[in-house]
Amino acid sequence: MPVFEITAESDAPRGWTFDVRLTDDGGVDLPDPRRLHLAWADYNLWSPDGADPPASVAGAVLTLLLDRRGLDLPTTLDAAVVRRLFPDADAIIPRLIRPA
Repeated sequence: MPVFEITAESDAPRGWTFDVRLTDDGGVDLPDPRRLHLAWADYNLWSPDGADPPASVAGAVLTLLLDRRGLDLPTTLDAAVVRRLFPDADAIIPRLIRPA
């Protein structure tokens, strides 16, 4: 399964931006890094008590995307896209943030 590493986090208007390195199944880094934007609204939906680090929420989004789409991700994406692609995302992401 592909893996990711969040290499940078920065504040952005209305949320955060994360730089992400993706590695394929063979352990080879993809040449183009990805950039993920996480809006405060999505963060608050998936972490309603605000106790989770934003990077943990971003990581849960990336985990779901990689699990279901593999490495077929655009170079820039908004975390909200996961909600449009997968109707069950709002139920799954909080469990990925805080596994049982």
